[in-house]
Amino acid sequence: MSLISCAAEYLWKSYVLVLLARLAPPGWTTWCHRLRGVRMGREVFIDRFAVIDGSFPERVTIEDEVRIAPGAAVLAHYEPGSTLARYTKPYVLDVRLGRYCFIGVNAVVMPGTTVGEGAIVTSGSVVLSDAPPYTVVSGNPAKPVSRLKPVG
Repeated sequence: MSLISCAAEYLWKSYVLVLLARLAPPGWTTWCHRLRGVRMGREVFIDRFAVIDGSFPERVTIEDEVRIAPGAAVLAHYEPGSTLARYTKPYVLDVRLGRYCFIGVNAVVMPGTTVGEGAIVTSGSVVLSDAPPYTVVSGNPAKPVSRLKPVG
């Protein structure tokens, strides 16, 4: 692949489709992220103002019936600036959002984490380690605060 075609692909998936996802009518956002390379199940909702990793969308897997609220960020990579690069290395890690999970307003899911099936990440939380299935996690760093129980 030539440098020009690599640059064009990067611009397409990291800028054009991201902008289109933000400006598109409700329901089209998910379609735009699929085009970017995000692996996605059925009946997924991603708010127009949520952020899915800009550089490595193909490292994000979103399973069936996941909901991602406004301002939430799902990140698959970390790239330190020149000063911090002396202390830490960049990395790219897979992120998985299990079936039926909910990512709250302004929550952040960091690289290398899995949000388990049916888990709820409360608003403003930062997920630094895996969230267990059917658990509510909250805080920075996000910690389990309760288990979900069947209704009825």
